Amino acid sequence: MSKSLILLGIFLFLNWNSSWGTEILVQKTRGGFPEYCFVKKLSVKEVPYMAETLALAIIKGRKIVFRNLAEINSPKPGPKNFTPDYFEKSLREAMASRMHSLTPKQKEIWEDFIYAAKLAVAINQERINLEGVGFKYFLPAVWARQTAFIFQAKTGIVIKQAALKYRHPVNRPDETEIQAILSIERRGLSDFSRWDYFGKQRVFRYFKPIKNKAFCAKCHGEPRGAKDPLGFEKEGFKKGEIRAVISVTLPVEG
Repeated sequence: MSKSLILLGIFLFLNWNSSWGTEILVQKTRGGFPEYCFVKKLSVKEVPYMAETLALAIIKGRKIVFRNLAEINSPKPGPKNFTPDYFEKSLREAMASRMHSLTPKQKEIWEDFIYAAKLAVAINQERINLEGVGFKYFLPAVWARQTAFIFQAKTGIVIKQAALKYRHPVNRPDETEIQAILSIERRGLSDFSRWDYFGKQRVFRYFKPIKNKAFCAKCHGEPRGAKDPLGFEKEGFKKGEIRAVISVTLPVEG
């Protein structure tokens, strides 16, 4: 055995519990699918419009949270104006143009989404109303992630904020999401979709890009590597660049 191999073995033994060593121990189990049990399903004709509606609702909801960050992060005592009822009203108004085309089954799923979106705001009221705290960590992405968890628990429908440069582990993209992000970036698409299977369940997968806006720059813009308010290194995205996609997976009847 060469001297270099012996030294490498000693190094690995001494550093097995370091961050580098433990990273080797962390591996995703091969195969399988995300936890799912699709409670609500739609016909082949209904699925595409519903998937797009849900993706747009996440984007609109994120914007509503962003517009109210000053109120959310106010350290002043007393309840804030960012209430569940206020959020529901704002989201319904923002999505009103799509509601006339919904079928009865689509409307049922839409109301499930409203329930989840509103509950995500409701369960954070104590945090939002904290006195003397100037930053509450209730961000657009946090609202979207919590809404998606509640919505999936109620319907089985999967919504993610998938990104190649992700922060929260749940946003790590799968192979289809990686393909969608790259296709949208390279071909300049406004969205991307495909029919797929989760096990034996046929699903429709839809992806809507989240483009970097001026208001995103504080956390995700330039200079790349600089620390943002949360302590993350900025990704260095320029205005208009694709930062992530809203990923929606909807099951098909039959």
